This record gives sequence, structure tokens and C-alpha cells, in this order.
Amino acid sequence: MGSIQILIFLGICSLFTLTLGKTDQTIVPYASGKDVTEAVLARIKSSGVFLEDHFMMRRVAWVESKFGAADHTFRSGHFGGIWQISEDRFNRTKEFALREFHIKLAEEYGIVWASVTWEDCLKPLHSALAARLFLHLVRPDNDYMPGTLQKQAELWFDQYTDNYLEISKEEFMKQVKELEAVAECEGRADICIVLDGSGSIAPSDFQTARQFVVELIETFSFVNVRVAFLVYSTEMNIQFRMDNNLTRSEMLNVVRNTPHPREKTYTNQAIHLGVELFQNATARPGVAQIMTVLTDGESTDGVTTGPGEALRNNITTLSVGIGSGIGRDELLLIANGILGNVYSLQDFDALEEFFYKLNWDVCEVPQVPEFGDSSNDTLVQNEKRYYRVSIPAEGVTVTVNDVTGQTNVYYSFTHETPNSAFNDGVIRGPTFVRPPTKGFEEGEEEARIFVAVQGVAEENAYEMKFETGNTVPPSDDNGSSGLVWSSFMIVLSVCSAFWF
Repeated sequence: MGSIQILIFLGICSLFTLTLGKTDQTIVPYASGKDVTEAVLARIKSSGVFLEDHFMMRRVAWVESKFGAADHTFRSGHFGGIWQISEDRFNRTKEFALREFHIKLAEEYGIVWASVTWEDCLKPLHSALAARLFLHLVRPDNDYMPGTLQKQAELWFDQYTDNYLEISKEEFMKQVKELEAVAECEGRADICIVLDGSGSIAPSDFQTARQFVVELIETFSFVNVRVAFLVYSTEMNIQFRMDNNLTRSEMLNVVRNTPHPREKTYTNQAIHLGVELFQNATARPGVAQIMTVLTDGESTDGVTTGPGEALRNNITTLSVGIGSGIGRDELLLIANGILGNVYSLQDFDALEEFFYKLNWDVCEVPQVPEFGDSSNDTLVQNEKRYYRVSIPAEGVTVTVNDVTGQTNVYYSFTHETPNSAFNDGVIRGPTFVRPPTKGFEEGEEEARIFVAVQGVAEENAYEMKFETGNTVPPSDDNGSSGLVWSSFMIVLSVCSAFWF
């Protein structure tokens, strides 16, 4: 086929797949765009194969190819894909030094890296994996990526890019700042910030950490977000609670003037107190609850019980390790074993740019609504809201109705942030979703469904409801008929045969 026929065929396959069933554009050659890029990065993050990259992979994809939308991305003779990995750099990803990662890729994705070719990098996932492998190869010190934009620009310029576009380090930073200038999320959440004020933190570092808290708070809309803040050492100092009457300016002044205790490090006790702050706040059913723990060293009292209590109360714990003193094992304990919720920064200076990344991740924490309860929300264009519920054996009906504007709604059984590029289906009005067979065959307690609602118009308002069983009126039934399912399987088979 010629290039035009290929693009037409790709469009038909994508359209049928999106309309009729599961969509996975992360492994489709020539697929590109923001949703594709973010789906790929989410898959890599959730796999745990690599450590946190501090947004470097996203930034490289933007500067190198504008997420694959730039005209030069798929130019003749170049197969680097969205991440524009050059052939010589791709070849280095086969080196024996990366064997440990080759094994992990086979286990996680079923990809035998020794058999992957440079041409395979036309698939977004393969392009990203090649880029990540190469970056590990040139920066093998515990796989940490730089935590600041300036250091990322230097690594990209000195080691990664073949500079087809002749972009300087300064231009790299400029383009990234333009990309990240406008926050894409004003998600609904209750957030408790827990800051280590122990004596091992230098006064200048504590001041930098306070400024980080200031910048983090400034990124949120107080219409949708409540914030509590405590500083701990030997004593616990609650600076303000969830339910407070402080203006934004007053709250920021409290943070800026928070004293530095400079004693021991009672992290476990601080986490328990953070749970109490959530429990004592006015309830907001379904709203995500996030506790962010910033600590510079090993705790005095261990973290044996606090994270578990947070988990039992549906509180997501994010751990931020600052400096070289803290062990990764303890960070993982604080985050309840969820690798994607663990962050390691080499020093406090990195915190000054880290708030954007943390704000992004906070926005991706799903709300957990109650069955039968209706909720209303608003979104600006391209903004997303995430939900998570368990699916009973009889299935679940998800209803999303647009009040004003328009929304696109996607669901997944495995992916916490489904979008147009990676999902198990779409929601249109009332939609009945059967539980996946896998969850019950393997003895799991319950399967889960993750739902993402995305704003399409400039301003959007919607109503949402989760109900047990199939409550879809017969005239509105969105279930798959035998004809639709057969058509889907035929198209999927043809697409798969063509590409693979």
C-alpha cells in the first residue's frame, strides 16, 4: 500500500475499534497525538519497569515531534517515531548492559527486544521504550532522570537528540515551558500535605520545601480542592485543616511563616494524624483524597501502620523522598507499594519544578463514587475527570449525560486513565458494562472499572451515575448486539493481520 492508503486504512481501523470495542493505539504504527503519547507513558509508568522520569519522556516527545504531529515525524527513511530515536541510538538499546530491562519488557509486554527493529519504532510504545532504554544506558546511576528542566535539557542535548531541527538547550526549555504554562487540570480533591521538619534538614532546604508547598497550593482551584497542611518532627504541628476560612493569600502566608522544628522524624505518627485530618473534615463523598508525604530521611518510628490506615480509609498516599538519606523501601511503604506513587528527588532544589508533576498526578487520582448517587461536575476543554468503582458480578450501568457542552467518556478495566487512544470501550448515555471474566476466574475479590470524562467544548457540564446491574432502558441499550460484535471482530482481525 502507498502512504495515503495506509493512513486511510489506519483511520478506518481506529474508527471501528473506537466505536465497537477495545482501543489500543499505543501499538499501531503511525499513531500519534497527545492522547497516544499520554497513554504510552501511562502504560510505562504503571508497569514499574523504569523509575520516575520527572516528565522528561513527555518533554522529549513534545520537542522532538510535537507528540508525533510535526510534519517531519514520519519522514522518509526515518523510523524513530514520536520520540525520534535515531538508528544508532536504537541499536545501542540491544546492548547486554540492558539485559535486565529486556527481560522485564518480555514479562510485561511480551516484547522480545532482541527481535525488535528500528522500523518497529513507528509504533508509539516501541518508540518510547527505545528512548527510555537509551536514556537509562547513558544515565545508569540508579536509573534516575534529572529532576530539573535545565538538567533534562542538558541530557537531551548532550546524549539523546540527533538534532535534526537544530534546537538548542535553551530552545528545548522554552518549548517545554510553553507546553506546561497552562495547567490542564482543576480536579476535585482533598489534599493533606505532610512535611518533614526534622533536624537533618538544613534551614535553607526547609525554606525551599515551604516554597514548594506554596507553589503546589497555587496550582489548585479552591472551588474544587481543599488543602490541609502539617509539619512534623518530634511534635506534630497542624498549620491548617481541610475546613478553614483562610483566603488563598492567608493560607500561603501561613506556609511561608511555618517554623522549622528541627528534631526527630516521626513519619508514621504524622501519617496517622493526616488520616485524622481527613476523617474530621466535612465529608465530600466520591472526592479523591490524597496525602502527600515529603521526607528527607529514615523515620524514627518506622512506617509500619500509618500507610495501611490511610489505605483502609481510601486515602491515596504519595511519597516524595528528598536527598540521598532515605531508602527506596520506605518510600514504597509510605505509598502502600504503588510504585507510580513514589518519587525520589536528588535534592531540595528539584522541588521548585516538581510541583507541576505532582499537581498532574494528583489530578489523575480517581474519585470513588457510591452506587446510586448522582454527581454533577464541570470541565473546560480537554480537561479530564477520573472515576473508579468495583464491578459486581451482575455488572454496572454507567450513565453520563451532558447538561451543557459535550463530553467524551472512556472506560477501562486495567488502565487508570483511559482516553481515546487506550480504552476498553466508550460510554454514551446509559451504558451497561459487564465485568471482565478474568477478575472472577482468578479468584480476585472484585473487578474494577476506570472511567474518564473529557471536556470537548470550551465549557462543559455533565451528570454522572453508577448503578448496579443493567438499568439501561431497552430503547437506549448500548450493549453489543451479535451483528455489531461480529463486525467488530472481523474489522479487528483485518487490522491485526495488516499491522502484525
